[in-house]
Amino acid sequence: MKNLFSLRKSMVLVLCTAMLASFTACSSNSSNNALNGEQSAGNDSKSNAANDSAAASNFDKKLDISWVGWTGPVDNEGEIVKEIEEKFNVNLTMVDVGDAAAFDVKIAAGEVPDVFPLGFSKYQKYIDDEIISEIPYDTIQKDAPALYDAYQTEVSSYLDLTKSDDKNYGLVVPNPESGNFRPLVVWRGDWLENVGLTKEPDTLAEFEDAMYKFTNNDPDKNGKKDTYGLSTSMMQTVYGAYGYLPTAWTRKDGKLVYGAVQPEMKEALKVLAKWYKDGVLTPEFVNADGENKGGDWSIATDFVNGMIGVTSYPEYLYWKPAQSAGDREGSNIMEMRKTLPDAVDKLVYGKPVAGPDGKRGLELRNALQGRFIVMGKQVEKDPEKMARILSILEYSSATYEGYMHTRYGKEGVNYNLKDGLPEAIGSFSDWNEIVKIGGGATFNNAIWMPSIIGKVNREYAWGMSLGTLQSDGIMNEVILPLPSQPKYGAELDKIRSEAYVDIITGKQPIEYFDTFVENWRDAGGKVLEEEAAAR
Repeated sequence: MKNLFSLRKSMVLVLCTAMLASFTACSSNSSNNALNGEQSAGNDSKSNAANDSAAASNFDKKLDISWVGWTGPVDNEGEIVKEIEEKFNVNLTMVDVGDAAAFDVKIAAGEVPDVFPLGFSKYQKYIDDEIISEIPYDTIQKDAPALYDAYQTEVSSYLDLTKSDDKNYGLVVPNPESGNFRPLVVWRGDWLENVGLTKEPDTLAEFEDAMYKFTNNDPDKNGKKDTYGLSTSMMQTVYGAYGYLPTAWTRKDGKLVYGAVQPEMKEALKVLAKWYKDGVLTPEFVNADGENKGGDWSIATDFVNGMIGVTSYPEYLYWKPAQSAGDREGSNIMEMRKTLPDAVDKLVYGKPVAGPDGKRGLELRNALQGRFIVMGKQVEKDPEKMARILSILEYSSATYEGYMHTRYGKEGVNYNLKDGLPEAIGSFSDWNEIVKIGGGATFNNAIWMPSIIGKVNREYAWGMSLGTLQSDGIMNEVILPLPSQPKYGAELDKIRSEAYVDIITGKQPIEYFDTFVENWRDAGGKVLEEEAAAR
């Protein structure tokens, strides 16, 4: 059994700076990557280019800009907010939109921020409704040349995604921290030991054995029958063991197909229905939030509170142990130190389990964050404001100096460098604290270029060092919604969700799967299949 924390001694900080550019290999040739180079901002040619561009720009006129970060809330008087205001001569209003519904209300009321992240599903609608501004690529090249060059050299294959009718309306958001990574499978190592298992399960049969023992053999040794084997996240490993994920479009015989309606899913549902009937699968899997029970969205509540013994929720970032003093731990590790401190050092990791035909897989994230950065329609009529916004995004996203400043704060105050990697100081090891003053993903909105992330991001380096998270994954190959998705998507999702829950909970027999497939296709699924097949 491999202890998760034993990685401290053997970790190799793999600084693969071209992950999103090629998906295959690292390159030491700096000519292949416009942002490769020394970690010193003074030696970074792109940083110099951006600074030269900023110096040449006319920032004499103070501009008002309303800004939505990716994580919030952000204090308008936060140190980083004030420093950005001074550097770029702007008055910033930091907008906390709360949840998606609250944001929709703001938009409907005409309260459109100047800069905000926008999910793929709403992107075309916001273009059609004239809510967001066109951002011509020649404008990006003129006003943010370093950002433009980084796009062209590092994520060029994704640039057409932001275009509609040959016009560009958004900025691509690279996802090097989690793109091309699947979730980390985390086991309660003490539970495995307590039920007599000497290693983490590798096959579906071994997994089933462990799940029944976690449920019936008192793995927490409290004398009560109050545990389950698994909840929502690890249901995905059962689907993956049969080759598909219910919500992903993947290729079969060269054609894109929707996972939920593939006949192999009928077999996966049989397994889950049996486990549910036998009390191995927690009945709370039907809840929308799955294993998270409110509060910080990144906490696998059922796992950290000792209800289940294995999880793959959420991304690996939130399970990273501290590598040294001052290194920020993942939120689940921090939470478990409060709830189950003795279990932390016995956490172990594995991989998705193999099914009858040797298939295995959890969701492999694509190279984008699932959103674009956009500007409100009002910015389209104010080229000076657009230029200023682009300058801020360039500084924070495409230069080493700006990235470090806007993500981590001030060296010596908010963080120190150790071996070239940042370590938070004091309370700033809490992610919410650095976000509050304007750090984190506030000003770069997570436009993080792989070449910079590869040099400074501890979470990325740790994920790469594991060496397993870029394999055994199933990627949804439809990145942007299909043309008819807005018309049929909500109803199709409802049909799928209800049918799967009804089959698993025994409300419908397994034979109902065939009826579900017919219903799904009749309700518009056939149209989506035809559109996907054409891609």
